[in-house]
Amino acid sequence: MSDRGNADARRTAGGKAVRTPVKVKICGLTRREDVESAVEAGADYLGFVLVPESKRYVPPERWRNLTEGVPERVKCVAVVADPAREEVAEMWNIFDIIQFHGSETPELARGNNCWKALHLEHGFERMKQFDVEHFVIDAAAGGSGRRCDWNLAAAAAKEHEILLAGGLTPENVAEAVRRVGPWGVDVSGGVESSPGIKSKEKLLKFIKEAKQ
Repeated sequence: MSDRGNADARRTAGGKAVRTPVKVKICGLTRREDVESAVEAGADYLGFVLVPESKRYVPPERWRNLTEGVPERVKCVAVVADPAREEVAEMWNIFDIIQFHGSETPELARGNNCWKALHLEHGFERMKQFDVEHFVIDAAAGGSGRRCDWNLAAAAAKEHEILLAGGLTPENVAEAVRRVGPWGVDVSGGVESSPGIKSKEKLLKFIKEAKQ
């Protein structure tokens, strides 16, 4: 749906060309205190995993508690894998964006406020099938901590607005942004002290490094 949207995009400010900061999504949030820490640190998107098999799973009865009161500038993202259509309809009542991580059809995962996670190791053909707002480029299942091929991701970023995910940390995110030029970055395990428990210190450092 979108054309190019990477970190090398420029806008004019006071007669000078400056880099547009990348967007940052903090994913795998499971605690209210971590939601508040991510917002305070400057996150643009908050991700909540609604996949029961995940160690960062958030059940439906906790959705509202975790998302209520989040500032309008920060968007809440439901991370799903092969949900039923009726489940998707329920999610739209609470979340701003749905991020599809399974084998969803292009008919289900489509339109504004829909993101599709893909792996690029087998080529770019699947990207052509989906009409979504953004692609999340990952190396494996969400939250695996594996780093994807940055060269392939950089090629994708030249054609689409992508969020780079997989193996990002406060120590490598600045390099990733320089090399890949993504529209945004997506992190979960790289800012945790344990699965589903975020480190405030790592959150602050990650967002600072990503947006520098």
